[in-house]
Amino acid sequence: MITVQEAAKNLLDEIKQPLSSKELATLILDRKLVSSSAKDPVSSFAQTLERNIRMDSGNSPRLAFIQTNEGRKITLPEIDSIDFESNQTQDASTKITIKVSQKLLEKINLINRIENSNNLEDTIIRLIKKGISSSTSDIINQLKNDFEDI
Repeated sequence: MITVQEAAKNLLDEIKQPLSSKELATLILDRKLVSSSAKDPVSSFAQTLERNIRMDSGNSPRLAFIQTNEGRKITLPEIDSIDFESNQTQDASTKITIKVSQKLLEKINLINRIENSNNLEDTIIRLIKKGISSSTSDIINQLKNDFEDI
């Protein structure tokens, strides 16, 4: 018999997208990967997964949290791409996919929590705008140099 942690890792390997702890627990039970005698096995497994990751105790195989537009999910550390789809606006927003390292994603999630934001997309957009505005003088100088070369 495998552990709930191993079952979650196997499902994430198969599905290739982050899932909530309750979604993982439900799939684990539906597929009979692990059995439980708890009164509420979904909650029991979900809490076990959350605690293992949060406390980094019993987190083997290693799983990680990721903040998505739908809330916090569980993922494999090597799944480090986030797919955002922006709503259509007057300026015709564009769908983008970004890949970031797990360490960078942890930093972005930390900023997201510090700013008390529920929307990871807004946090990333603020960080991009902040980076662009801090680089404005470099951008202007490069444009001047490019213009002089013409």
